Amino acid sequence: MVLTLIGCGTLGLGSSDTADNVDSSDSSPPSDADWCDDDLSTAEPAEPDCATALLACGDVITATTEGGYSAWVGDNYTYNACFTNLDRASYAGPERIYVVELGEGQYAEAVLSASCGGMGLSAMRWPRAGSCPTGESTVTVCEGQEGSGTLEVTFGGYSSENRWVVVVDTEGEAPAAFRLVLTCTS
Repeated sequence: MVLTLIGCGTLGLGSSDTADNVDSSDSSPPSDADWCDDDLSTAEPAEPDCATALLACGDVITATTEGGYSAWVGDNYTYNACFTNLDRASYAGPERIYVVELGEGQYAEAVLSASCGGMGLSAMRWPRAGSCPTGESTVTVCEGQEGSGTLEVTFGGYSSENRWVVVVDTEGEAPAAFRLVLTCTS
C-alpha cells in the first residue's frame, strides 16, 4: 500500500502542533467524503483548554472529533436550545470547539460536511475570552443543526460581544472526520 501525504497550512490558538488542517482556497464542502479515512490530527485542544483553533472568515478545516474536548452531551444541546436531538442521540464522545470572533454587526455561516457519520453543529454566543462553555453552562444564544450530510448554521449580528464558539460533535461516542467552512458577511 502506498501512502501519500499532502501538506496543508495550519491554524491554531497556541502552537501549530495542535491545529487541524486548514485550506482557505476552497469555499464549500466537497460532494463526496474521500477524506473520511484521512490521517487527521488527534491532538488535544491548545488554548483555552477546550478550543482547538481560532477560525477566521474563509477558513476551511478538515478535522476529526477524536482527541477533542468531551463535556457536551445530548441533553446539554437540547437544554440550551441548540437543536432538538429528536433521535435522543447521546453525543457522549469528544467534540471539537472553535472560537470565532466577529466584527461589530458581522454575521457568519458555518457549513459542516458530516458525511462520515451523524453529527451536531452548534454556534454558541460566548463573550468570555479565555474560556469555553461546558456542558453545565447556560449559553444566551445557540443555533444548531443535527444529522448527516451538510449542516448549516448562521450566527452573529451583535454590535458588541460578537464572540462565538462553534461546536462539532458526533451523535455517539465514536469520533468522526468532518469538513467545516466558515464564511462571513457584514
